[in-house]
This record gives sequence, C-alpha cells and structure tokens, in this order.
Amino acid sequence: MGAQHSTRPHNLAVADAGAGGGDGHAHLPCLVKLMSYKEAYRLNPELEIFDSTLPQCTCRAIPTLTNGIQVHSLSLDSLREITGCLLKMNQEVVKVILDCKHDVWKNTELFDLVEDYFCTTLKKCLTKARDNQLILQVALQRFTEEEEDHKGDNARNSHTLTELRCFKSARDPFMEEFFKAFRSIHHQQLQMPDKM
Repeated sequence: MGAQHSTRPHNLAVADAGAGGGDGHAHLPCLVKLMSYKEAYRLNPELEIFDSTLPQCTCRAIPTLTNGIQVHSLSLDSLREITGCLLKMNQEVVKVILDCKHDVWKNTELFDLVEDYFCTTLKKCLTKARDNQLILQVALQRFTEEEEDHKGDNARNSHTLTELRCFKSARDPFMEEFFKAFRSIHHQQLQMPDKM
C-alpha cells in the first residue's frame, strides 16, 4: 500500500498502459487514483500503520477463505485465522480513529468511510458464529453431565444429541451471507479512493 507496496502497482500500471498496442489511456483512472493515494500517504504518515498490517493479514486471510470456498466449508482454525485478522485490522482502525476522532466526526465524507468500513453484515456473521460456538459448548457440557448421571442408561446423551441437532440446523454462518458481505466490502473498498 505505502511507499514500498504502491511503487510496484504504479510501475505495472504504467507498463500495462504502454503495452497491448492501445492508446495507453485504458489505465488512466487507476493511475490517477494511485497518484492520489500516494499523495494522501505522503501527507498523512499515520497511514503507515496499514502499510505493514494490511498486507500481512490479507496474505493470511485470503488463502484461508479460498480454501474454504473450494470445499464449501471453513474449519475452526480457518475461522479463527479470519476472525483474528479482522480483529487486528479493526484494532488498527480504531486506533487511527481515536487519534483523529474529532476530524472524523466533523468531516462527513470521512465519517461515511468509517461507517462503510464497520459493516453490520459482517458483525451479524460473527454473532452467528459465536452463537454456534455457544451451542457446541452447551452440547459438550450436557455430554459430560449425562455421562456422569446416566451410566448404563439407554437415554444417555439424548440432550447432547438435541443440542448437536440445533447446531446442525443453524448452518454455517460464514457461507452465503458472509461471502455476500465480503463481496460487498470488496466493492466498497474499490470505491474508497473516490470517497477520500
């Protein structure tokens, strides 16, 4: 993103504009946005925070998501990795916002940008994941209780099975709704340079 990351896309955009036998103006809007970003980065050194954290998080989260998409399922480790990346980025954003909170609330465009970033759909997905985790914890707790209470009994583990059926019926919180929100966030991030 910053000086070391934005140099390469700039060079690629210039190289692509000259290649292909066209008039070289196909990538002009991207080049203008990139130059605008570089200028904003030069004027605001606080953006350096994102220069180091964002590439690290995305390099870990994107392969995790793509592997989950291929098998139409995400493991608990994958969910933990993605959630960790999101939390780390949110903490960085909150730190920047708190450092300049007066500016955020006075500038409506910046306020809209902050509002766009904290996507409520993603929050709903994380809440569903937490609820599903609670269902599993209750099922495991009931399993332990039933093991102790009903030794040799045929009705053993009936409550555990009921809780596990609730978990199964809750479905994966990170499937359709999450990926719809993920695509929406991606689209919003593509529009962020215009809003800035």
